[in-house]
Amino acid sequence: MLDAITEADANVAADHLNPVGTLTVSAPVLFGQRFVAPLINAFALRYPEVNVNAVYADRTTRLLEEGVDIAIRIGHLGDSTIFAVPLGTVRRRTYAAPAYLAAHSEPRHPRDLMNHHCVSFTGVSSPFEWVFNENGSRLPVRLQPRMIVDLSPAAVLAALDGVGITQLLSYQAAPEVLDGKLRALLTAFEPEAVPVNLLHIERRGASGKVRAFVDFVTESLRSNPHLQDEDATAT
Repeated sequence: MLDAITEADANVAADHLNPVGTLTVSAPVLFGQRFVAPLINAFALRYPEVNVNAVYADRTTRLLEEGVDIAIRIGHLGDSTIFAVPLGTVRRRTYAAPAYLAAHSEPRHPRDLMNHHCVSFTGVSSPFEWVFNENGSRLPVRLQPRMIVDLSPAAVLAALDGVGITQLLSYQAAPEVLDGKLRALLTAFEPEAVPVNLLHIERRGASGKVRAFVDFVTESLRSNPHLQDEDATAT
């Protein structure tokens, strides 16, 4: 029996070094476009015997039911049957364009949003209620949004055009913040960080293609500055 286990482990190790087959990888659309797709491309070049099926979708992928080998998931996990590799965290953050703030003043407390034009992105927040944190307690704020969108780029564009204040995950507005086109607001009231994980079902004896991909992308994603936890009070 021990010899059989040793032989199986040796075979897995060999498969890991020279993986073959088709690998299905799922990730959220914008996150996948910015951070996962370049790694998938590099992986495909490194391992020419592996074909990759990349699925980008802003919904929770069911690994077993949909035949997905690996999924990148943003959010808290509830499925104990999957194996999670922590990659980092992102923040749910509130943004506005400097021109909008110059015309309408800057909110100092989340409740001030009730007197502002807001753009709700349904992929991050409830359209009519945004959640903050005050003194360690959950602080929901009811809104009457000026606009509701279901794509993060649409929310970013609306904020850039001065339609109103929006709430996004931090990586979704990172380029615009870096360029000074959007500003983070109410950072002292941000809710807790949102975890980002790499998920797969296989544990011990994972197939070579899965182990190879996990090893290939994990450290690159963990070192990504957009997945590093920040002080919630930083601007």
